[in-house]
Amino acid sequence: MDKPLRGFARLGHTVAALTVPILAACSHYAAQIAKQPDLSSLDKVEGAKCSLASSQPLVVDWSPTRRGALESALRRGLLVVKYTGCRLEVLDHCHPAAHEAGYAYVPINPKREGHSFKTADDLYAQMPMGAAQLEGKLQSSGELRLEMNIVGRFESQVDEIKSSELEGSGCDEATHAVKAASVGAFKLFSAASANESGSVASATSGLRSSGSAEKESLSEDGNADACAKATGSDDAPPYGCAALIRLELVPIKWTVAGSVVRRDRVCPVGMIASEDGSCMPFEAESAEGASGRAGSGASAEGRFVATDETVFDTTTGLTWQRAPAPDRMTWEQGKAYCRGLVVGGTHGWRLPKKSELETLVARRPAPKIDVSMFPGTAPEPFWTFAADRESPGDAHAIDFSTGRTVSLGCGTHRSVRCVR
Repeated sequence: MDKPLRGFARLGHTVAALTVPILAACSHYAAQIAKQPDLSSLDKVEGAKCSLASSQPLVVDWSPTRRGALESALRRGLLVVKYTGCRLEVLDHCHPAAHEAGYAYVPINPKREGHSFKTADDLYAQMPMGAAQLEGKLQSSGELRLEMNIVGRFESQVDEIKSSELEGSGCDEATHAVKAASVGAFKLFSAASANESGSVASATSGLRSSGSAEKESLSEDGNADACAKATGSDDAPPYGCAALIRLELVPIKWTVAGSVVRRDRVCPVGMIASEDGSCMPFEAESAEGASGRAGSGASAEGRFVATDETVFDTTTGLTWQRAPAPDRMTWEQGKAYCRGLVVGGTHGWRLPKKSELETLVARRPAPKIDVSMFPGTAPEPFWTFAADRESPGDAHAIDFSTGRTVSLGCGTHRSVRCVR
């Protein structure tokens, strides 16, 4: 048995102690367990909360059965999923053409971590897939706490996957691949009556009980004493210390060809498609000056091909969200919003790179963009994907009142326009 499989063999022992045995050969069974209802079934309020979700979600709130099914799926090779923030669906029959891609165990010096969840936003950001079920516990207790011992990760060597590299059924719904999964031991509990000595810092005590005895355990797996035996040279996690804790997801890069533009909905520059499909003049804002020179210096006239929801840039090959996001949001929220965006049935949206958003800057009065193609664009900063490396906690935005790049606090609420 090779090294990755040997590691996963141990990973299975921990879950098996708490749940029914998981049959690795039952791939269809694993997919059914991991599958959840589509995001469209959520109401608008929960849908907005789901946009907070991280690309490194915790799975400690999952039932042992669901985590066991995910473990079983991970054994079979690189895992492709549909992830919409509050929903993660394993696409069991979709996989990269490179079948040898899989996961190998990488040990780390054991880490003890603690997290405190005091608001619903905290839950949706870190445990998005179980947040709705945990909100009631949070409201009644005032705080949820998570204590973790992390000893290593199962990692793939894949940093990027293109949609053209996928094969099998269901791949048209793929949004992410699971790059890595952290393992160890954890305990999630409500902390309504826990005193200060039982704070999150108690994670350093190895997940042992501390503070008031009135804490209610919500989910736990793994053994802290077993994790204490881990070293940085292990080729597998210690027996009893292989519970799945956190996933690291990487987005699928969807290739967009010019042919994806629906010709029956394309209108000339300065016009917009009506409900019956005919083109009519765009009257929301004067297009005067909108055909000025874009950031790259090319004429905007004839450059963009618009539908009612998207704009295809013939010079860059990028497809843009035509109207900006309905609400301003933080940088992390903007990234999550774009990852979960579905426009015209298409996935693969993301925050633009700084260089990409700069190509939309036009030499015209503010807002400095072709307003006939991008209606509703306010003369204000729009987030880019680029963090400011010289100023931790800040990220770059393009200010369409000036056309210049600005650095803003990641926690401030700014406009968002997604690209694919």
